[in-house]
Amino acid sequence: MLFLNSATLYKNLLYDFYKKVPTALLMLVNKNGLKAIGDFSLAEDNYIFRNTENDYIYTGCGILSKDLFKGITQEV
Repeated sequence: MLFLNSATLYKNLLYDFYKKVPTALLMLVNKNGLKAIGDFSLAEDNYIFRNTENDYIYTGCGILSKDLFKGITQEV
């Protein structure tokens, strides 16, 4: 089993985010046979999408580009 501390993991996420310049980068974990309901599926090119049977669970960690929020004018 491989263990990483959160600083190393976040550093690697940032590196991937800036290297590939996606709109969003989400950390997912494969449910590996758990009886949990998955949140997302993953395509071969690492594109994240929702399907009827999702094998990946969102961990709550992600990086979102400011571009994702362009055009939103409503204040919360």
